[in-house]
Amino acid sequence: MLINFKERHIPWVITNNSKDAPWMNKNIRKQIKKRNNLFKRYKKRCNSYLKVKYIIQRNLVTKQIRLAKGKYEMKIIKRSKNNRKIFYTYCNAGKSKTLSNRVGPLKSLDGELLVNDKDVATLLNDYFVSVFDKTDKKVGRNVHLANSSQKQSISNITVTVEEVEKALSELKVNKSPGVDEINSTYLLEIKSIIAKPLQMLFNKSIEEKKILYDWKLANITPIFKKGDKSSVENYSEAFSNAF
Repeated sequence: MLINFKERHIPWVITNNSKDAPWMNKNIRKQIKKRNNLFKRYKKRCNSYLKVKYIIQRNLVTKQIRLAKGKYEMKIIKRSKNNRKIFYTYCNAGKSKTLSNRVGPLKSLDGELLVNDKDVATLLNDYFVSVFDKTDKKVGRNVHLANSSQKQSISNITVTVEEVEKALSELKVNKSPGVDEINSTYLLEIKSIIAKPLQMLFNKSIEEKKILYDWKLANITPIFKKGDKSSVENYSEAFSNAF
């Protein structure tokens, strides 16, 4: 229902897929074309008059690009006051051309070099699961000791609407959505609407001692830390799931 509402009432943002720099405009493109034509004519005729015209046009284009870039970067700075993600996206835009987001090849436990995407994903999954297992066992012991001393039971916990709305209010804006395709900005806007339904779901889950299947799903992204890129131990996981 939330996704249908979003699709019907929230407009799409049209992104510019052009390979040109974001500060390029129609006038600058026109001046660049004029500069290039003057350069071709000068090279063809070797005329000093054409050379001077080309240099003047070249300097004009350089000045216009510098001014347009400065104006665009000032807009980025102003917009970044409310959303830092805009600033970091702009800074990393130049790196994306030289850096690859591809993970692998990775070395298996047997020393075999895995290249196939499915094999690489399976190896990363097995490694991340083993890390979670170690953490879960440690946490499990702490919870058991706490329960034995305080004699608390999860069935005695009741989630309130205020607690759900407070938790939603603490979300950071512009965070990527999980498998439910609902981002944090959307949740912040509708927190007062969905707080009650979520509260009912949480309490039902506690009452029946069951977790919804969708809440167990997550998008896992391996992030390289440092060292050998073919070693699975040098990757950490970032995950996003429903709510």
